Order: sequence, then structure tokens, then C-alpha cells
Amino acid sequence: MSATAGFFPESTDRVAAIPGRRRPALLPAIRRLFAAHRPVTARQLLQAIRHCHSAMELANRSDQELRESLNHIRATRNPADLESGLVEVFAITDESIRRRLGYWRIFDPAFDRPDLEKHFQPAPDCQLDPAAAALTADEQVIVATLRRTPGELARRYPWDILLPAEFYQALARRDTHNRLQFQPTDEQILAGIYLFRGKIVEMNAGEGKTVAAAFPAVFSAAAGRAVHIATANDYLAARDCELLTPVYRSLGLSVDNVLSSMVDAERRYAYEQQIVYAPLREFGFD
Repeated sequence: MSATAGFFPESTDRVAAIPGRRRPALLPAIRRLFAAHRPVTARQLLQAIRHCHSAMELANRSDQELRESLNHIRATRNPADLESGLVEVFAITDESIRRRLGYWRIFDPAFDRPDLEKHFQPAPDCQLDPAAAALTADEQVIVATLRRTPGELARRYPWDILLPAEFYQALARRDTHNRLQFQPTDEQILAGIYLFRGKIVEMNAGEGKTVAAAFPAVFSAAAGRAVHIATANDYLAARDCELLTPVYRSLGLSVDNVLSSMVDAERRYAYEQQIVYAPLREFGFD
């Protein structure tokens, strides 16, 4: 099987499709990379993921469309090839992380907003019809979402609220100080590639081990494999699970953690989820 068939089964021109949206051809550089009959290095994969993010026009897809894109890959991937669809899934995970760990901070009451531009604030004008408030098109989208979403958060989990691409695009254009931007680094994506390939990865404190683990976790869970992420203690298991739950669940994947204080019924329920965080000792004794 060629490298192309492994990563992009059925067609080298295929990218994850959603109903009603044209499927753009992959960039020529990516096609040439996977057409070669030689091992693909981690850095080549990183470059392909970055190109694929643009080729799939992920920034132009709503949260619902991101979820549908992942479901499409799950339905069409080649189960005989462990790395089938890796580039596409990592690119989708990258976009979901940017949104849920970045732009969604605008809804966090603890987020420091005072030095953001005035149109980010749910000010009194937000109580008016945005179309009648002399706002720009971006400001109308932001204000309308700021008015609507907090009420939904009182009734629903954040990951069940799927927002349109226009909201994220408006925030990106108006966030001139990059206060809401969160982009996984090359090092984090490379670490995710190496982890998926069964390598041991050493990262310094602050380099983002938690985020790096999310990439192979999403890919393996989407491929139908149980994912167990071991941590050093209960605190890290709960923290990492809580941080990334919006990413996983917004993509349609289930996640939970196992802690030392849990009873058997709680543990059984947690282990039924696709992705499980727990201290290493809990995995070992369970």
C-alpha cells in the first residue's frame, strides 16, 4: 500500500466532506509528499497538517461542520491502516483546540476583559438590536453571540453549543491584541505525532504536554480504539480532562476521568467512555 493510500484512502484528492460543501483538492505539495514510496517523517507530517488545515478551509466551517468532518473520516477511513486519515484528523483537532481553548474564553466570567476593545464587552448597547446599533458586520456577529450564548450556557454544556464559523472569524479579525488566540505549536503537534507512533516524548514544563496528548487521543478514539491517558496523580487527571473535555465532546467524542476517590460504579461508567484520564496507579490496579 502506498503512503498516499495510507493517509488518504480512496483518493489523493479527498478531504473530509460535509453535505452541500465542495471538497477542495489537496495542495500539490501534499499530494507529492504522500505519493512518494518512502517513509514519511514527523516534520513532513507537520507540514502536511498545516497545509491540510488551509486546504480543508477549516476556519470557514462551523462547529457542527467540524464534527461532521470528523464523522466522515471515521466512516471512510481504512481500518487496516493505522495511520489512515491522520493528517486530516490532526488538522481538525488543531482547529477545535484553537476555538475551545482560545476564542471560547470570551464567555468565561473569570477571563480578564477590561483591556479588550469595547465591542467585546456585553455593554448596555448589547441589549439593543445589533442591526440598529450602528455596528460593523463583525461587531453585529460578536454582539449577537454574546447576547445569546450565556443564556444557553445556563441550560446546556458548553460542548453542546455549536457556533457558526462567522463568530470565530469575527473574533479573529477584531482581537487585535491576540488575547483570545490559542494556536497549538509545532512542538505540540510533533509530540502528538511521535506519541501516536509509539515513541517516548520528553517535554519541558510549560511546553504543552496536555495539549500534545489531545492529537493522538482524538485520532485513536475516532479510529474506534479505547484511549487511556495516564497522569502522575489525581489532580493532573482531573485538570487535563476538564481542560480538554470541550474539545473532545464538541467533536462528538466521549471522555471522563478515574480518580482514587471513585467507587466501582463511577469507575465502570468512566471506562465506558472513548477517552479516559487517570493516574497510572489507577489504571494499574483497575
